[in-house]
Amino acid sequence: MFKSVRIIGSGLIGTSLGLALKAAGKMVQMEDIDPLNQKIASDLVKSISLDTPDLILIATPVEILKQLVLSQLSDNPSSIVCDLASVKSDLQVEVSKLSEKAKRYISLHPMAGRENSGAENARADLFDGRAWLAINNPSAKSVAHSFVEELVGLCNGSLYWLEAPEHDEIVARISHLPQILSSALAGELVQVSENHLNIAGQGLRDLTRLAKSNPKLWSEILILNQPHVLKALDSLLLSLNNLRIDLANKDLAKILDFLNLGVKGKNRIPGRLS
Repeated sequence: MFKSVRIIGSGLIGTSLGLALKAAGKMVQMEDIDPLNQKIASDLVKSISLDTPDLILIATPVEILKQLVLSQLSDNPSSIVCDLASVKSDLQVEVSKLSEKAKRYISLHPMAGRENSGAENARADLFDGRAWLAINNPSAKSVAHSFVEELVGLCNGSLYWLEAPEHDEIVARISHLPQILSSALAGELVQVSENHLNIAGQGLRDLTRLAKSNPKLWSEILILNQPHVLKALDSLLLSLNNLRIDLANKDLAKILDFLNLGVKGKNRIPGRLS
C-alpha cells in the first residue's frame, strides 16, 4: 500500500484525485506551474510537502507530459510514477527506452471528466464507477501494479489493462469522437437566433454538453491521436452520408435501420448513466 502521493497538475482530474485520496487517508501533495491553480487545489485538498512520495501522478496538459514523466522518474528513484494522459503510444515508447526506470512506471487513463475544467470544479466522487485504462508494461515491478490496483480501488473504479495502440484506437471512438460531435453540433447553433434557442429542449443541452470542454486541451489530444481519430471520423461520415442519400430518396426502411442501429449501440453501453 502507498501512504503518500504527489499529484502534478492541479486541474479538474488532478484535484479530484487529490480529494479522493485525501478522503481515503493518504498524504497528498498538490503541484502546478500556475500559482493560482496550485493554491486552489492545495486549499481544497489540504496539501502537504513531501520529500519522497510513494506514488507520483502526473495530470498535466499533453505538451509537457513527456518531459515531466521522464524527469520525475529520474529525480525520484524510489517512487512509482504514473501519467494520466488520454493518448498513450508515443509516451509508452519513450519511457520503454529508460531501462531500469521503466520498471517504476505505469501509464493510466481514468475515463472520467466534466465539461467544466479547473480545480474549483473538482469532486472527490468524480471517478466513482468509472473505468481506468492501464497500459501493459511487462517490465513494471509488482509494487507498481499493486499501487495502481489500490489507487483505482480507492477511487471506486474498475481497472482494465490494454496495449497502447489498442487504447488509442478505443478512446478515439468512445471519447474523442463524442467530443467532436458535440462541438460540431454546438457550432451549428451559432447560426440560430437566441429567441429560437430559448425553446430548445433537454436533448440539445445533453448533446452539446461536451462542447464546453477546453478547446486547447482537446485540439492537442486530437492531433496526438490523429490516425485513430481520422479512422473513426471516416466511419461516421460514411454513415451520415448514407443517411443523407436515404433521406433524399425517402427510403423509410434504411432510415429505420439507421435509427435502430443507434438504439442497439446505446443499449450496449453498461453502467453509470451520468
